[in-house]
This record gives sequence, C-alpha cells and structure tokens, in this order.
Amino acid sequence: MGNSPHAPISYASRRRLARWLVGSPLRDIEQDLVLETLVNTRGNRTASARLLGVSVRTLRNKINEYAARGVDVPRYETRDDVLNRDGIRATPAGNPIGVADAPIGTPELTA
Repeated sequence: MGNSPHAPISYASRRRLARWLVGSPLRDIEQDLVLETLVNTRGNRTASARLLGVSVRTLRNKINEYAARGVDVPRYETRDDVLNRDGIRATPAGNPIGVADAPIGTPELTA
C-alpha cells in the first residue's frame, strides 16, 4: 500500500470492508480488485502491478486468465485515446486544441 495514490486506509476501515466481503469467493474479490486497479490506472499494467504489489508477469497472467473466461479487461489508454474519448481534438503534436486556439470566426467563438 506504500505506492497507493490514495490516503492510507485505517486498520478499522479495512476490517469493516472485510466484514462486507465475508462469504465472497477470494477469486472474485481478487478479480474485482485487479480490474478496478486497471481502470484506475487507465489500463497501465506496470502501474497496476506496482499498486497491487505483484510482478507485471503475474498481472499479465491474471489478465489472460480473466480474458479466457470472457471477462472484459480494461485496455491501456494513451493520452490521445482519453482526449478522443472525451471529445477533445488534438493537434498532430498531441496537444489539445482549445477555444483559444480556434481560428477567428469559428462557431466556438461566435456564440
């Protein structure tokens, strides 16, 4: 947990969470944690492995196992993927184009 971007969770909070999870198969809990970590890191396997405290190889093996079972595993998103997904155009250099960059007379500036 030393590399977590979040505030450290207290022992009492972890125990309360664990009480909610009692009765859930460990395999399911592990899968959910791996998938949520991948979502949190936008599919970055190296960052996810570091946060989970496992090797990249171990994480890759788990991802392959989940995919073989038909689980939708988050893919790595580049900066351009995120900009395109959010509807933001990017310049050829990869920089977002804002309203200030739009040519004069474009609909964005003549509201």
